Parts: sequence; structure tokens; C-alpha cells
Amino acid sequence: MMTVLAGCVSKPEEIPPTEHYTSRVNSDGKLEFAYGLSWKPEAIPRERGGRSRRPPASVQRDLSLNSLPATGEWKLRMEELAVKQLADKFAKEGICFDGHTIEDITWARDRIRLLGKCK
Repeated sequence: MMTVLAGCVSKPEEIPPTEHYTSRVNSDGKLEFAYGLSWKPEAIPRERGGRSRRPPASVQRDLSLNSLPATGEWKLRMEELAVKQLADKFAKEGICFDGHTIEDITWARDRIRLLGKCK
């Protein structure tokens, strides 16, 4: 007699990022903004098949587990999401009618920040 156990493996629920926004009017009268998304470190997929692996002991002293690189695809997806949500925010609030420029994109382990100004 043989017993077969079957189960379903579900994909972990995706944790939505948290939005951050601040703005000011510069000396030229242009609106400058900082827009960011942050997320919990466990929401970041890892290289090597999505698993987080413990680095060798020689590397551990220079590298925390949470600073392992996220996949390039995931980072691109988060960057696109930040740009889209910023545009949606401007449309909803009725600002930057003539468009905007993003002058800098800064990445950290658990967040992305877009800096720019309205045209």
C-alpha cells in the first residue's frame, strides 16, 4: 500500500510598498519634489532562484543578510511602479500640468527615491 500526500503550494502574498512624498517651491518658483517607495526587506526577492543564502563567514562581517542584491527584474518593476504612482499623484492633485523631470533616482536596500521638479 502506498500513500500519496498532495498539497498546494501558494505564492507568498506580495507586500505593498509604502509611499513617501514631499515638495517645496525653489527660488525660481518651480516645484521640487522627492517621491519614494519603501518596503519590508522580506518583500525583496533574492538572486539564485529567489532564495536568500547565507554568505560565507569571510563575507558576513562586511555584508548583512538584508543587503543581498534584489533581482534586476524586481528593481526595474519597483522603479516603474514609483514613476507611475508619482504621475498618478500629480494628476490626482492637479500639479505639474506641463510635466516633470526626474533628475535623480536613489536606491537603498529597502526603498527607492525619485528627485525632480515640475517643468
